[in-house]
Amino acid sequence: LWVAIADGAHYVQAGSALDKEAFERGNSVYFPGQTLPMLPEFLSNGLCSLNPKVDRLALVCEMKVNKAGKVSGAKFHRAVFRSQARLTYTQVAAWLAAQGQGDGLNPTPAVAQNLTHLQGVYHALLAARTKRGAIEFESTETKIRFDDNRKIAAIEPVSRNDAHRLIEECMIAANVQSALFLAKHKMPTLYRTHPGPKTEKLADLRALLSEKGIKLGGSDKPAPKDYATVLEQIKGRPDAHLLNMSLLRSLGQAQYTGNNGGHFGLALEAYGHFTSPIRRYPDLLVHRGICHI
Repeated sequence: LWVAIADGAHYVQAGSALDKEAFERGNSVYFPGQTLPMLPEFLSNGLCSLNPKVDRLALVCEMKVNKAGKVSGAKFHRAVFRSQARLTYTQVAAWLAAQGQGDGLNPTPAVAQNLTHLQGVYHALLAARTKRGAIEFESTETKIRFDDNRKIAAIEPVSRNDAHRLIEECMIAANVQSALFLAKHKMPTLYRTHPGPKTEKLADLRALLSEKGIKLGGSDKPAPKDYATVLEQIKGRPDAHLLNMSLLRSLGQAQYTGNNGGHFGLALEAYGHFTSPIRRYPDLLVHRGICHI
């Protein structure tokens, strides 16, 4: 599995005017129909956009993934990247669901072969995710649609498909390897940490679940698997949304920190942010650390 990310660290040199402005902003900010980018558009939508059939600079995480979804032998490379095709999530999801006959997508044999292999990698990573007990909260993302006067016309649900999930698993794998690589070389960086439940919130959660006849395992220190088990049990219940929110709110908020505290929700011992150095300053720091090593 090769995860190639635009090499923002090449263009945004530490201490430069670009760097100071990016640091002030911290990340790109998204509003309905509008984006305030961390970096100028000639980078975010130009030189650092992986458009097809053009050379782009990238930082690449190369991983070996076995059938059980275990990642080994990860390496990082600075590379010149040439995308072979621009594919949409909808196209790829339809193509994969139709076993290579999806509507609106007619890839070259090489691209088709890569998509088939990528689907195999995804199923392996997904199996590993399930086995370690990562938490999968049910939530619905929404999109705001405006009328001609910029008034809200509708708020519509946005559904995720297997192509979204495929890319997410690949990104998570690369984020994990970046954190492990930097920790191994004792390179200071920002980790993305997610703490488990605090004692008082856990007591409130157990009381609510008990009223509903549901038991959360793990005693005083439930593991992600214990949460995942409850989420599986409540699927399809009329109060599933309420219980989902209660489980989610019992956990701490994810944060950036210089100490590797692990990620409870994803059931991972080390997690960084490697995949968005164009829109998140912590990711840019991760890239710089990797390139320095």
